[in-house]
Amino acid sequence: MKTIKQFFEALLDLIYLLITVPFIFIRWTWRKFRSWWSRRKTWAKTVLAILFIFILFGDVGIWRIKRIFNPSYWDTQLTDYTSVHHFYNDKCRLYDDFNEKYITPKYKWISPVLDNEDYDDTLTVFCDMNNKRGYLNAYTGEVVIEPQYDAAWVFSDGLAAVKKDNMIGFINKDGELVIPFNFKHNKREYDYDYIDYGFHNGYCYMIGDNGCQGVINKSGEWCIEPNYQYISKIARYNGFITHTNNNLCGYIDKDMNVVFPDEYSKIDITPDGYILTKDNRMWKEDFNGKVTNPHMFEYTGNMSYIIGYNNDGDGIYKLSDTYKYYYVNKHYGLYNIKTQEFVTPAIYTDIEMIGENIFEAEINDSGSFVFIPQQ
Repeated sequence: MKTIKQFFEALLDLIYLLITVPFIFIRWTWRKFRSWWSRRKTWAKTVLAILFIFILFGDVGIWRIKRIFNPSYWDTQLTDYTSVHHFYNDKCRLYDDFNEKYITPKYKWISPVLDNEDYDDTLTVFCDMNNKRGYLNAYTGEVVIEPQYDAAWVFSDGLAAVKKDNMIGFINKDGELVIPFNFKHNKREYDYDYIDYGFHNGYCYMIGDNGCQGVINKSGEWCIEPNYQYISKIARYNGFITHTNNNLCGYIDKDMNVVFPDEYSKIDITPDGYILTKDNRMWKEDFNGKVTNPHMFEYTGNMSYIIGYNNDGDGIYKLSDTYKYYYVNKHYGLYNIKTQEFVTPAIYTDIEMIGENIFEAEINDSGSFVFIPQQ
């Protein structure tokens, strides 16, 4: 019995110790802080006041205060009246900025495509909790097309691309299938710059079963067969620059007429004609096919040669007042400044001046050679 009594007395002493030690520590800490504060309270109050002003009025402070009352970690303006609030749990909701209330349940994401000036539709894509895509009204939050697709793209020219079972088709704003799921979703790593699956002026880029790019119309027919590595659009003229796998290009106009076959290294379109590069030669034609400038280049550069050496063994160079090099399609040629004539075609991968009228050149890493241009 005595042993049990001693045990409970020891237990009570331990409990008392556990209660009093934290209290003593807190009291000791408070005395130390009060002593520290009495010596430094003037500048400490100043620092706290500055921090309070910064938190209240600074950009970071305002952001943090907003986060206290609004659990979203960033907001995306979708329209003039609505925004998307993104939450910490990787979900989002559409918010009515005018009435200050949420107008949709939580979704995985809502696409901010309306920020793009190319698209001015009221419908935007959203993804539900089952990872299915549908379309909702960006102003009201109303679901217009139920989420049922594996992927979906923005409406453009009245149609939107959707994906099911890795096949792409196109629907209208009523959710009706206008172009069947006839196109395999052959995603290529560099397609982001060339494929948006949106119709522009009645045409849409598309990938064929062979993995090459072409263009379809609103009937789902190939206007440009899928035979190209990629196709770039000339927005001002609504035409298409086609690029083959062997780095050649051609030009097809907005009426699908082949203006230039796939034989050129580069094609540029200007307000008054075409600048064409072929076989390391660059020239300009007007829209009627008349050559307006037979000799062009991308840029030119000065040439110089060694005329002696200084005491340190460094070369002393003289700038040529007769020759410059010119550059076309990764190749160099020789240009006469005085006569303003092209001395050689742009066929050299490297060229240097080694004398007043002597040059060392190289063609496609085949070894260098020395030549003297004809006068």
